[in-house]
Amino acid sequence: QDEPGLSSVHTGWASFPLMVSSALSRMLIFDNFVDGEHWQVRTKAGRAELPMTYLGSTEQHGTRLTFLPDPEIFENPEVSYNWLQDRLFDVSHLCPGLRIELRDLRQRSRRFLSEVGPLALFEKMNGERTLLHPNPITFSGEVNGLRFSGSFGWSDRGWSQIRCFANLRETTGGGSHQRALMKGLTSRIRSWCRKEQAMSSTAGLSDTVYRGLVAVIHVVLPDPNFKGACLERLDN
Repeated sequence: QDEPGLSSVHTGWASFPLMVSSALSRMLIFDNFVDGEHWQVRTKAGRAELPMTYLGSTEQHGTRLTFLPDPEIFENPEVSYNWLQDRLFDVSHLCPGLRIELRDLRQRSRRFLSEVGPLALFEKMNGERTLLHPNPITFSGEVNGLRFSGSFGWSDRGWSQIRCFANLRETTGGGSHQRALMKGLTSRIRSWCRKEQAMSSTAGLSDTVYRGLVAVIHVVLPDPNFKGACLERLDN
């Protein structure tokens, strides 16, 4: 957890360390496949049952986490398939080209593989709303090591909806990336209005720009700084 850059690749809600996940699990097995070697750690009710142990050579790579929620802690220890499905849908479109497989051995399975990125999240979020222009607007780029992408458009509904992500984490409180989008849109539209003399006054334009806006913003940065009671807002 203390190594630089690790916060840029976490997939969990708050990047909780492994010890917390272990304490909440009746059983946890962590497998690490690295440099042709298979290493494993096992815990039981938060206590080490098998320390980091070399299990042999392997051609696999990556990590695998197997756990059972502790029924003495959780009233309903069953993991929600629908919640996982929704979460992995988001992750797959935030990481185009990444293949994810969700398997419920009791009933069903689903594979996720996206090539379109945040546009798919925008289309799902926009739902039955009708855009006021032919197609959603998409953007992507990189500046000083910060990668960004997203999609947005204006719908026929008066209310707005914006989803923001920093790395793989949804920032429900918005933050610097959402402010940057709104500032950029307002600035460009204000410049166009003045050039074309489309409005007698641009006072209050930011409220007009926000009305009916549907957007998905995704930024990838090496050292994100989150603020708020639940760390729900990107601050840098």
